Amino acid sequence: GVGPDGVPLAVAVANQPAAAVPLPGASYVDARRTRFFIMLCVAYALIFFSQVGGLAHLYSTAAERTDKRTAGAALSLLALTSMAGRLLGGVVVLRVPTRAFSMALVVLQAMALASISLSNTRITILASAVFLGISVGNLLMLQPLLLAEAYGAAEISRIYALNQLFSTIGVAGGPVVLGLVRDASSYETSFVIAGIASLLGFLAFWSAGRVDRAQAIWGGAAADDGAPAPVSAPLPASV
Repeated sequence: GVGPDGVPLAVAVANQPAAAVPLPGASYVDARRTRFFIMLCVAYALIFFSQVGGLAHLYSTAAERTDKRTAGAALSLLALTSMAGRLLGGVVVLRVPTRAFSMALVVLQAMALASISLSNTRITILASAVFLGISVGNLLMLQPLLLAEAYGAAEISRIYALNQLFSTIGVAGGPVVLGLVRDASSYETSFVIAGIASLLGFLAFWSAGRVDRAQAIWGGAAADDGAPAPVSAPLPASV
């Protein structure tokens, strides 16, 4: 027999890499039971409810209050600041704790949505879109990074997938709910609700607790604190 690309089977078997070293991290079952994970699911559902709901209705509310040209400019600025903010955020997160940076961005998102609810001029709508774009780009990027920091790499794909399930509920519900509120009331009320949802997401983030408490279930906190590896006691000198 032969191996891949016609290599003799004996050679292919001999050149197989050694067994991979297991990756450090929490198990899926242990992670999903922690308060940190549960509250992060709630937080991201609320964050993306308000974020995607606001994005879905930004053009319409801007066009309704000003004109279509301003509405298009708002969407363009939001996309540009989302990309630029993500690049800058990648540098900031190397120097600032991920959880603290994420919480600050949630507050920024709440402020941007509240500002949109009150904006009636071209300048205020465009400025609000800039701040919303900064939060949008970074919050999307930081979600998997925070989970990987808390639970390691062992089963991060399953842990992130479950968290993303709750995020998707928010993504799907935000545009619908804000649209229904607009039909029943106004866009001002819709964006106020979006801002409140972001603030509730911030409170859920805060109540999740510190990252090192989640790391403690698999020993990640000790590793991140720089704890030295245990050293064997020296053998007694021979007589």
